[in-house]
Amino acid sequence: MPRTSEDSLLTFIAASLTLVVCFTASSAPIPLMSVYQTTLGLAPDEIANSLVAYYTGCILTLVLFARMSNYFGRKPVVLFTLAMGILGCALFVVIDSVGILYFARFFQGLGCGLASSAAMAWVVDTAPTKQRWLGTTLTAAAPPLGLCMGTLLTGVFVDIGWFDASELFIFFIVLMAIVFVLCAISKETVPFGMEPFRQVLIPKLTVPVRLRRLFVVGAMAYIGAWGIGSFFQGFSATMSSMAFGVSSTFLAAMTYLILMIPNTTTGLIIGRFNASRVLKVVVTLLLIASALIFYSLQAQWATGFLIVVALLGIANGGCCTAGLKLVIQDTTLEERAGTIGAIYLSAYVGSGIPNLVIGQLGKTTSMDTLGIGYTFWSFLAFAVVHLMLIWIRKTASETEKKAVF
Repeated sequence: MPRTSEDSLLTFIAASLTLVVCFTASSAPIPLMSVYQTTLGLAPDEIANSLVAYYTGCILTLVLFARMSNYFGRKPVVLFTLAMGILGCALFVVIDSVGILYFARFFQGLGCGLASSAAMAWVVDTAPTKQRWLGTTLTAAAPPLGLCMGTLLTGVFVDIGWFDASELFIFFIVLMAIVFVLCAISKETVPFGMEPFRQVLIPKLTVPVRLRRLFVVGAMAYIGAWGIGSFFQGFSATMSSMAFGVSSTFLAAMTYLILMIPNTTTGLIIGRFNASRVLKVVVTLLLIASALIFYSLQAQWATGFLIVVALLGIANGGCCTAGLKLVIQDTTLEERAGTIGAIYLSAYVGSGIPNLVIGQLGKTTSMDTLGIGYTFWSFLAFAVVHLMLIWIRKTASETEKKAVF
């Protein structure tokens, strides 16, 4: 039967909520790291390794299953996505060791990795016909929106004593179960077997040849933004205690929110504008703000720290929205899931590498050392984006002309 506009709207909402709720649950541990540092005795390298576990789950799904929805359809894969998220939350309910923390973050990573391909493709598939840009914008904005919501709920609920850490994850399990039901009654957008099963099982980055140079630009924008963003996921509690001189779940949540709220709103605002022009501005801001973050901590300048965190959030949101739009605005239905999966795989790998390095440095890694490393990471993204855009402008193909002019 043909899909009605009501069917498409319900599916669009359900797919968007899947993105939000998966990333909402995955952000809950961020302000709780101060709690787990006390209850589990976490050291800096163990915090970094928990992020590595999360990104490993994301990367595995994007390498092996990014195009699985091209065979099974969007809906079955999204339902499995939510199941992985629920499993990760269930492990947090019973957490009593560092090992369980790693497994919980790993399963959350599996869910977010699948959401970054199948759910995002479902959002783009069902975006309103007259506002197609909304699909692209929401695929970039929904994850940071979920990160904001999860961090806020955790900081408020735990700090005022409504929930303890275990009860909080039961709450997230209920939310994900509700979204599961909405997805179950939504409509499929991809015919079963659209791409042969043997093909979707072959690990590969499915970026069309005509988009490869644009893909490098978009991927580096994500890598730079997510690199510093991943640092905040693990160390916002540490940074807030350095900036304010007190350890608090609420302050850790507020620090992360000051990063993510501008991230989300910027992504929603700039979705209509020329991606390459926006990208040059925001990737420059990313470099400047990344360096100033660590300077403000070293100088113990709390007000300056908050201002720079907000600027960094603006840069992150701009890099992700503009980078994604640059790559997928000329993709077909069959190309979309693999291309989105490829750019998010690059983002997860790129942001996971710094944390993997931190995890190998041991328990005595200083904030000054981290600052130098992450500032270099932002500079790398800045340099590649600007140099690639110069090259593309000089030798643009017809597809690239649409994107950069």
